[in-house]
Amino acid sequence: MDDQKRRDAGMNVRRKVLGNAWVDKSVANRNAFNTDFQDLIIDHRASLPHTARTWLAGLKQVD
Repeated sequence: MDDQKRRDAGMNVRRKVLGNAWVDKSVANRNAFNTDFQDLIIDHRASLPHTARTWLAGLKQVD
């Protein structure tokens, strides 16, 4: 899987787990402090096993 496909897949998982509003807000608020961390999260979500992604998708977001 190339980098862009991994990012797209990771972003899809992130949106499924956290919801579009949360992800859009996080992307809009990226800064020098959190950009690398957000990239790490996005890139590695796609590589989680299917069972872990399914479990994460079932969790409810706490505001």
